Amino acid sequence: PKYELPEGTSEEQYIRKLVYEGAALKYMGKHIEEDADNVTEENEKKIKKELEDNGFKQVIERLEYELRIINNMGYNGYFIIVWDFIRFAKNAGVFVGPGRGSAAGSLVSYVLDITEIDPLKYNLIFERFLNPERISMPDIDIDFDQEQREIVIEYVLKKYGSQHVAHIITFGTLKARAAIRDVGRVLNINLKKVDVVAKNIPFNMELGDSLNNIEVLRNLYNEDNEVKTMIDYSRKIEGRVRHASVHAAGMVISKEILDDEIPTYSDGKTAVPSTQYQMKELEDLGILKIDFLGLKNLTILRKTVENIEKTTNKRINLGSIELDNEKAYRLLSKADTLGIFQCESHGIRQLMKRLKIEKFDDITALLSLYRPGPLQSGMVDDFIASKNKDKEIKYPHDSLKEILEETYGVILYQEQVMKIVSKMADYSLGEADELRRAIGKKIPQIIEQNREKFVRKSVEKGIAEKKANEIYDLIDKFGGYGFNKSHSAAYALIVYWTAYFKANYPVEFMTAVMSTEMYNIDRLSLFINEAREKDIEILVPDVSLSDAEFKVEGNGIRFGLTAIKGIGRNFVMDIMEERREPFVSYEDFVYRMKQYGLNRKQLESLVLSGSLDKFPGNRQEKFLSIDKTLEWATKKYEAEEDLQLILFGGKSERIREFSLKKTEEFPQNLMLKYEKEYLGIYVSAHPLSSKKALLEMIEHMKISDLERSRNRRKIGKFTKIRLIGIMKNLNKLVAKNSGEPMVKFELEDFTGTVEIICFPRDFIKFGYKIFEDGIAMVEGHLNQEGNRYSVVLSHINALDELDENKFLNLYVLIDDESRENIVELKKLILENRGENKVLLAMVTDEKKEIIKLSSKYNVNLSRKFMRKLAGLVGIKKIKIR
Repeated sequence: PKYELPEGTSEEQYIRKLVYEGAALKYMGKHIEEDADNVTEENEKKIKKELEDNGFKQVIERLEYELRIINNMGYNGYFIIVWDFIRFAKNAGVFVGPGRGSAAGSLVSYVLDITEIDPLKYNLIFERFLNPERISMPDIDIDFDQEQREIVIEYVLKKYGSQHVAHIITFGTLKARAAIRDVGRVLNINLKKVDVVAKNIPFNMELGDSLNNIEVLRNLYNEDNEVKTMIDYSRKIEGRVRHASVHAAGMVISKEILDDEIPTYSDGKTAVPSTQYQMKELEDLGILKIDFLGLKNLTILRKTVENIEKTTNKRINLGSIELDNEKAYRLLSKADTLGIFQCESHGIRQLMKRLKIEKFDDITALLSLYRPGPLQSGMVDDFIASKNKDKEIKYPHDSLKEILEETYGVILYQEQVMKIVSKMADYSLGEADELRRAIGKKIPQIIEQNREKFVRKSVEKGIAEKKANEIYDLIDKFGGYGFNKSHSAAYALIVYWTAYFKANYPVEFMTAVMSTEMYNIDRLSLFINEAREKDIEILVPDVSLSDAEFKVEGNGIRFGLTAIKGIGRNFVMDIMEERREPFVSYEDFVYRMKQYGLNRKQLESLVLSGSLDKFPGNRQEKFLSIDKTLEWATKKYEAEEDLQLILFGGKSERIREFSLKKTEEFPQNLMLKYEKEYLGIYVSAHPLSSKKALLEMIEHMKISDLERSRNRRKIGKFTKIRLIGIMKNLNKLVAKNSGEPMVKFELEDFTGTVEIICFPRDFIKFGYKIFEDGIAMVEGHLNQEGNRYSVVLSHINALDELDENKFLNLYVLIDDESRENIVELKKLILENRGENKVLLAMVTDEKKEIIKLSSKYNVNLSRKFMRKLAGLVGIKKIKIR
């Protein structure tokens, strides 16, 4: 597409103007007033001289190099178009990501404000983005605040016209399971039989591989002709296109009317058509593709900045945040990363603790290290040991120290591979990028061809042939795991920004996260639980104080009104408009909101969620009076509208003053149950809160940890799991095989919910202990079907039945003095076996370590035993908790 340029100005002239004006601002803080007609060589020379005088000669050299390649490849217009819509987005207040992919390696992108990472400062390579020795379309993917992305797309549509812009089509193909179900339906095969076959096919495995690997499936195929026919037909259609959909982010922009260039398609649901060609075909045709990606974390950042502005009257610009904030790095080192971009999983949090993040480069390294290749290769252990000075840093060759110093001698980034072959064998960076691609895609022919060249050139530069081969082997091995540093550095900035706000503005940040996750109850529960642990109070919604979303209130967070089930955003806006004149009572609220269509369901939601608590009367009184109140409000309206009758001598019905009938408040468990029903979570309290002391004594898993561990495959099918929570949504069933009763229910703790299955044999033993809203300790093992998982119950106890003493632990301090009595301590423990765990706190000059003894050393904490233990090691060296 053509960007409308000033008359008489070429794309090359215009991009040079934009680039040098941007460089003046980025490096000298000098804002040059935008003048579309000021496209002159004199102006450019003036800026260049100022840059050189201020010590930025390298900036000029890099910009000239990049501009020459961009011009020679014909991409001036592409950069101008991207600059234009990103400029629009930022001027419109849309939060734009700092960069994505290899585009962050371009200095032109940086000075045009397309990216936020200075490639000179972070040693990023332009050729990784645009290789002059390989003709390919540049690919600048841009992240936008997911709630503001459509604003930018709308701008592009208006700028270039709806006939020149389209979404990109994608085709969904038939996977094995779907093929079986479709064929089974067409052949009218019994649904249960189809279901058995489908469930025996692993996810993401083709039918042929499933027949070879799954014995049950193979037997069904060989023994049942109907199943054989179904599978044979299914294999013929497996992998075929089943439906068309739209690429999540990709759009094309064309100079010509798209219908004249390519076939387009419309599903009738959206105004913007889709291409009938997929991404690869469009690239082959040279049609410009741009990814407009929505990123939730940018939404969180925007809302955090808005919250801070409301609470401090200070507007923070993300680009002005210094990258040296101690609180942010301390938070990352402790892996306190719930809500932090790309750092929430159990695995990456473990890595962060080992890595001891101290500076921005550590975050960049973290994002590159936390991938299957590095984790499985031993690279991560070498990196951490060298960083933490537990191992001497060694370089493959002294000449590579400058390249590998930032990664402690480990080849971590693709850019390092490119620099190594450039330094040792005089590859151009374009040639180096071709080798980098071959190693990444594991193309043996190209890799071996380059070995001969690399070794020969290295030997010419005085490096021994054996050493050159060793280094090439390292490049081949670790280069395959290498990650794009440009992408890591850009995304590390989002990690840092989110960590900065969580560490320095925790209430504002958590409020923003809760607003963004408002409709994801499982996620919202996690953040509310963490907020409480950080002493941030969670306040029930209030029609007089709440905003549509969550809001900061003092050191607390007020629940948002749109998060209440059954209310609706439009009605919330009506409440916020009407309360400009404050509501003074329950009946005043009902009367005034009746004009906006307040109905019984909405009023019930507001009462039972606690949104009307500030007005006189408890929740049960208001709930029992809902019908009466609505009727009173209607009559009052009718009477006021009927004032004309009075003026002309008519009679009007006298409306009595409103009053609530006094009654006791709901029992707390019922009040909390209603809160959960209408808010999705418990807010004013949690049914487990009163049991917190006992919960801390009992060794058990949080449900959220169960989810994370399952994803990391750390829990086997037969591993015993212990969970504690509230039983919800009981579903009594009959077992298919035996016809005997069983039950499924949900168990919920502070952090999440999991399905529990109690099969007939256990239902007979424990059925009487399973009831709605009961608090129980459940033991069982993991059951997984595809992506769904549950826990199969093997034992259950009501929490009130448990003996608290049983869960107390005995801690014994073992220092130099008490170490002499270790043999007698062991003997004493074995003579007093019981159910309480024993933990030894081993203390030496170098370190302190807690050792949990096996269950065979569990003791009975009797008075007699405790007296003997105190006499042996000393009373001050014993703790029970």
